[in-house]
Amino acid sequence: MLFHLAIIYRPDPALFYVSKPLVLISLLLFFLSKVEKLPNTTKWLVTIALAFSLAGDIFLMKFQFDFFLAGVGCFGLAHVFYALFFNRRRQGDFHIPSLLINIVFVGLLIFSLNEFTELPKDLVLPVNIYGGLLGLNLIASVQFNFSNKLSNYWLPLGVLLFVISDYMLALDRFNGLPKIYEYLVFSSYAAAQYLIVVGVLKHYKVLGEKSLDQNGSTT
Repeated sequence: MLFHLAIIYRPDPALFYVSKPLVLISLLLFFLSKVEKLPNTTKWLVTIALAFSLAGDIFLMKFQFDFFLAGVGCFGLAHVFYALFFNRRRQGDFHIPSLLINIVFVGLLIFSLNEFTELPKDLVLPVNIYGGLLGLNLIASVQFNFSNKLSNYWLPLGVLLFVISDYMLALDRFNGLPKIYEYLVFSSYAAAQYLIVVGVLKHYKVLGEKSLDQNGSTT
């Protein structure tokens, strides 16, 4: 992450195409080194989400319309697979107060995005669909935390950082923001992915003293 932030500070076109994907590559390799202690479904859902995120990073390095759509599509699919993980691991009923708050929060964000950014007409639908998928991921992560009665907030915090990063990215891409926001966008994005991965591993106690076997029992 620091390597890529240095490239943002002192641009180098060649190194830019190396430094940006390295963040997700390193995180994906770190996660894969721990998957032997995870259930198969979790392995695949999180691995696929990280792979789509990596593909999205690569596509968004280009500023052409088709590459932008491909990047948005890849990140949308990443959120779907993250949300599937949260939903599969959710226990019990929905926590209604947080669900309503999240729905209102996501709705306001999507509304403000349309009100305060100059979205090109051919991007209005894709961007709003993506916003809905990102909001769905946020809702799923919060419900996962409440239903499991967890005091570990790494996962919903990671998704919330994802929301903040993408909102700033949209403002920067379509309205233009001061250069400092480039650092904030990427650092919050990298932190978001890190918190999600570490949160998953902590959920299964892979990073703690005890771990869970594939049947969910403590070993």
